[in-house]
Amino acid sequence: MSTGSTMLRAVLSKPSRVPSCLGGLLLAALLPCGSALADPLYAVTALAAAGSSGTGINAAGAVVGQFANGGGSHGFVYGAGGFLDLGTLGGAGSAANGINDHGAIVGWADNGSGQRRAFLYDSGVMSDLGTLGGAGSTAWAIDNSGTIIGSASTGQEELPYFQQAFRYAGGSMQGLGTLSGGLAAPPMRSTPMA
Repeated sequence: MSTGSTMLRAVLSKPSRVPSCLGGLLLAALLPCGSALADPLYAVTALAAAGSSGTGINAAGAVVGQFANGGGSHGFVYGAGGFLDLGTLGGAGSAANGINDHGAIVGWADNGSGQRRAFLYDSGVMSDLGTLGGAGSTAWAIDNSGTIIGSASTGQEELPYFQQAFRYAGGSMQGLGTLSGGLAAPPMRSTPMA
C-alpha cells in the first residue's frame, strides 16, 4: 500500500479536531488531480453502423462481428487493413463469430438456397463447412491450429432448431453426440423472436 493510501486511510478512519476546511484541503492534496482522472485508459472506435456487434478478437486486435446490411446482416473483420465485408455463400446474410491469431475467421452465411451454413474465411476465400446431414450449421470459434467448433443439424432432430455440437479439423466435420436423457424442448413462443 502506498504512503498516500495509508495517510488517506488514517485521515478518513480517525476522528480529528482539524477544522473541516483543513481536512478537505488535506484530502484534496492526497487525491490525483482532476486531469489525471479524465485521461482515458482506452479508446473506443466505431467499426460499423448502428445495429452492428463485435463477437470475436484475436491477439493482434482484429475484430469480427456482424453489421446491419439492408434488412439483414453481413459478417465483417476490422483490422490493420481496415473494414472488410466478408459477404455470404450466395444468400442474404452472414455473421462472423470467431478469429484466430492467423486471421482465419469462422461464422455462418446463407447459401443460395437460403440455408444457414458454417463457414471458414481464410486468405480471402469463404468456404462452406457443410453439416452433419441436416440443412444448417454455424461455426462459433477457431483455435490457432485451425480446429473449429460449432453446431449443425443432423436431419434427425425432433425440432428444426436443435443442433448438435461439432468439431471440424483436417477437412472433416465430426459430431460430438448428445447428452444422455434426450432433448428437452424449450417453451414455444407465441410471438416471433426479435
